[in-house]
Amino acid sequence: MGEPEPVDLIHLADADGDRCIVRVTGRYQPGILTGHDTLRADVLVSTSFLDARLELYLFQRDLTAWEHELEGLVPGG
Repeated sequence: MGEPEPVDLIHLADADGDRCIVRVTGRYQPGILTGHDTLRADVLVSTSFLDARLELYLFQRDLTAWEHELEGLVPGG
């Protein structure tokens, strides 16, 4: 059985095709219990003059903090 497909946590794009994506690409140590897991992720930025990729690692507490912050967003805020 292979790796699961990557999952986009955040995908922001504008009408010009510029975009920023936070994509989870897999588990850092698949043998570790999932409750103690570290996720591998990429931040992908693409504009008319730039294509960039930043590899990073996410902990569950990071995702929980993001969830709380995103829940507080309102249109125009």
